[in-house]
Amino acid sequence: MADQSKSPESNITVVTPTQPSGSPTQQTMVPPLDLSAAALPTTHSAPPVVTPVAMEQPSASFIASLVPHLAHALNPYLTSIVQSAVKPLHDHIMQQDKVIMEQKKRIDEQEVTIHDLQRANDDLSSRVEEAECQVEELEQYGRRNSLRFHNITIPSLGCDTDKVIVDLCKDKLGVSITEDDISRSHPIGQPNRQGKVQLIARFRNWKIKNNIYVSKKKLRGSDDKIFITEDLTSYRQSIIRYISAAKRDRKIASYWTNDGRIFVKLSERGSKILIRSVEDLHATLSSQQ
Repeated sequence: MADQSKSPESNITVVTPTQPSGSPTQQTMVPPLDLSAAALPTTHSAPPVVTPVAMEQPSASFIASLVPHLAHALNPYLTSIVQSAVKPLHDHIMQQDKVIMEQKKRIDEQEVTIHDLQRANDDLSSRVEEAECQVEELEQYGRRNSLRFHNITIPSLGCDTDKVIVDLCKDKLGVSITEDDISRSHPIGQPNRQGKVQLIARFRNWKIKNNIYVSKKKLRGSDDKIFITEDLTSYRQSIIRYISAAKRDRKIASYWTNDGRIFVKLSERGSKILIRSVEDLHATLSSQQ
């Protein structure tokens, strides 16, 4: 059996195993435990103070020698990251380049088509303009036997205008004609405030018409302000309006028509100039500036 003994300092029982009979008894001494308050740690005690150890800063040469090694080690990793990030963008750019090339090809084809269409349009425009000129010439030719009499006093709109023109030619121009020489005549528009109106007359032939037209100079300075003009197309009348404005501005000296053709003189002694269009008039006036 084991022997039990108590230590008077700690009241701890020490158990000593019993040796077999015949063997000497050996006791093991256990040092006493210090259970005083001073020996036990408290929960509110301050943590241990750690004193920092001063570290030496690496030198610039060391850092410089380290950078190539780091770059070499990181290069494959960074290259893989960059390539992974750039590849979708690169693929998108390549796709856009393909689209751009296709669009450029189509644009080139469109430009060729547009050029051909423009050339065809210019050709058609020239042909249309030429056709319009021919139609206008034919229209004017159809008016070659007609004259307009301005500021004519008539009894009423329903009066015999053929007789009015026959009397005017006899009394004002000294030209003897009959009503049979007039194919047709009628007023144009309504009388003005003075009761005067414009008459148009188509004569039986050009000779009768021209004989009256060249005699119109006898009407200059008349009190009733009667004057005679050729029956011009709307286009040629618009040219006359521009020429009249130029004469008022003293840019031309005189103008007149003969068989539907329009002539101007820039000065009294100047040569006559044929005007076929408003552009011709502008070019003629610009040449004198």
